[in-house]
Amino acid sequence: MRGVMKRMLTAAGVSVGMLLMAFTPASAAVFNLTADAGEISMPDGAQIYMWSFRDSAGGFRYPGPVLDVLVGDTVTVNLTNALPDMDGPSGPMSADAVSLLFPGHENVEFSSDGGVTWAPTGPAYTTGGSKESLRSLAGEAAPGQTVSYRFVAAKPGTYTYYSGTYPHKHVDMGLVGAIIVRTGLPNQAYFTTGSNYDYEVVQFYSAVDPDQHKRIKAGLPYQNSAYLPQYWFVNGRAFPDTIAPDTVSYLPNQPMGALLALYPKERLLVRMVTFDRDMHPLHSHGNHLMVLARNGRPLSSDGVNGDLAIEEYTQTMHPGDTQDGIFTWDPPMNFGFDVYGGDVTQPVPVIVPPEHNSVNINVGFGQLFSGTAYLGHKVDLGADAPINLNAMGEMYVPFHSHFEIELQNEGVGPGGMLAVIMICVPGKPCPGHP
Repeated sequence: MRGVMKRMLTAAGVSVGMLLMAFTPASAAVFNLTADAGEISMPDGAQIYMWSFRDSAGGFRYPGPVLDVLVGDTVTVNLTNALPDMDGPSGPMSADAVSLLFPGHENVEFSSDGGVTWAPTGPAYTTGGSKESLRSLAGEAAPGQTVSYRFVAAKPGTYTYYSGTYPHKHVDMGLVGAIIVRTGLPNQAYFTTGSNYDYEVVQFYSAVDPDQHKRIKAGLPYQNSAYLPQYWFVNGRAFPDTIAPDTVSYLPNQPMGALLALYPKERLLVRMVTFDRDMHPLHSHGNHLMVLARNGRPLSSDGVNGDLAIEEYTQTMHPGDTQDGIFTWDPPMNFGFDVYGGDVTQPVPVIVPPEHNSVNINVGFGQLFSGTAYLGHKVDLGADAPINLNAMGEMYVPFHSHFEIELQNEGVGPGGMLAVIMICVPGKPCPGHP
């Protein structure tokens, strides 16, 4: 099989040296996760009670850690259940059991005795074997218990993991995370042509119903039929917190920023993951996303050529979906004129606002408009213009949900599922760029 793969990839233009790097003997990847409770902060000052997975040696965070492995690795995840009993030991409700599902991975095994014995993971029932009492889609960790799961990461791609116990409740409460399985080839997402990239980002899309979270915190039952989300997140944050750096003091439990930063012509791999029960249409301004793969499967007719990759105006993300896409910004190709700073006097389709007293100047141009379409250049917008924030003449375009209701925080916008792509000036710093 290795020889067959060598011939296929060599024919596709991948060197044998890179191939051997990708097929270095696999190792064991071990992760220790704890299901726990905590709170996250919203831009409007609200605090939302959440459940999530955290690194067992670290603090509470949402969403859960990204599990980063190499194709062929034997992945072991040890899960400890630290979910609280919200109505106390004398209350009618007990703490939830919790489990893990790994969609897209086969032959997942489960151990409840510290890895001494293993068996295929399977469903759990409240009353023996009755499908009406199905409680979990995977082997569970009882309150206070540690269990283990293992599988071989057989195919590269972007995947999810989440609790398979009462998933309608646990996914909404935040027991979710992502897995990246790497090819071992430098900056190549799949064993297909066209999946090369300069750098990558992960974006989680999710939502919560704060009323249901308040009920859980108060020790009341979760009302599945009453689910009505009011906050929509990118990487566990709602706009404008999405554009803050990865680690900021006022968001201690939300460590992942969502600002996308790149230089012109760079290939940015966006690994998109959605967790909640609704569909989200995600749209990038400035250029379409070239979708390479869905749910860890490359868009290819033969597994080698990326010939089925598709450029999409909007990526429709269904519940549990992952999609991998390439975003580039090449303005002569996209816009038909040179914006890199050639002749800044030549006419371009931009109207610089005049100096006048008009409240509409703030709406029409905003704080991120430099006054010109030329990257790296700025124009004096006049005394009545808003304070200009693009200090180096960089450009900004949105990356957001096309459902308008998802662009608000509990009814007030702008907010919600909105991120920003920053186009940096070549040769100048690019905050957020690796």
